[in-house]
Amino acid sequence: MVFLNFLPDAVKELLKHVPTLMLDLVDWKDLAREIPVITAKIVKREGFTDFFAKQNPFLNQAGVNTVISTSTGQIQAPAIKSTGEFILTTYFAQLYSPHGLFLDLRMSNIFQGPEGHALKPGPLWVTFNETFRTGLIRMYQGFYYQDDVRLEEGLIETGLLKPEWDQSKKDELKTILKKHFANSLDEDMRFEIQAFQNSFLKIAAFLAENKVKIPHDFMYLGIYLISMYLALQNIPDALPVSRIFRQVDSGFNPPRAS
Repeated sequence: MVFLNFLPDAVKELLKHVPTLMLDLVDWKDLAREIPVITAKIVKREGFTDFFAKQNPFLNQAGVNTVISTSTGQIQAPAIKSTGEFILTTYFAQLYSPHGLFLDLRMSNIFQGPEGHALKPGPLWVTFNETFRTGLIRMYQGFYYQDDVRLEEGLIETGLLKPEWDQSKKDELKTILKKHFANSLDEDMRFEIQAFQNSFLKIAAFLAENKVKIPHDFMYLGIYLISMYLALQNIPDALPVSRIFRQVDSGFNPPRAS
């Protein structure tokens, strides 16, 4: 896509892992409006200080530490299971933030010091459309709590599923999405970038076949997911994705007393 040529190199490096077909589903005019926004954030660090001030205390609630600069007591985190669990926790926790999210979760931004793991975020951050953001959370809840109603609601809110479709088409998309999550519901999961690309392509192919246009938030979600996969594919251990999601979700949505 031509618009990719105008993006900063750091973004192009991540987007090259996202299937082009998925980006083709986004209105190019919508994407074009995002180019100066992305460039200003990366080159000028526009809005970063204010966003960090809001995001830092929010993430601290989920046990995710963030730092602006590394000290001599901090080193790049090793590729071990606890690092992978920290990255997954950060990934899920940021979805609950109304302020936005830091997009780059690659290992170069993950450090370890005397107080444990910490995210030293890069300058690229975004704020999802609120309906899209809550729809993503509902999708994950629907999958990990095996609640098809919430899953379908989340798919509608994110713009992946049209409420007027017949049930067979809705079920087809839900089946593709469940396969995308692989076996993370019932067992620990290892992350492989190729597997992610293959399943993401199947989702894109279904959407293209059904002439679905998606919001530009999906470009940012693609970057976010890719950065996480690039980090986690270095972790030799399988990771308890379902447990971590449930822990994060219960932290922001504590169960009601009966």
